[in-house]
Amino acid sequence: MRAASRAIVITLLGVLALLAVAPVSSALPGQELAQQPTTSAPPAGQPPAAQEDRNRVTIGIIAVVLLGTVVIGRRIRKRAQKT
Repeated sequence: MRAASRAIVITLLGVLALLAVAPVSSALPGQELAQQPTTSAPPAGQPPAAQEDRNRVTIGIIAVVLLGTVVIGRRIRKRAQKT
């Protein structure tokens, strides 16, 4: 049973790692993107989107680590009560 819980935690961390580095495409393959005017800086008062994405990934990783800690702690307490 212990190996199963470890496998679940490792799988979840792997999926999150893949989602964190997966490229995001705004167009379907084969479609041409419309030419849009480009600016060298984001509009004033708006943080760059990359920073927001990094924050979401960081929060997700922290949430998974905390969830894993809770699951492992509950299993340890359960074993301690049996003995």
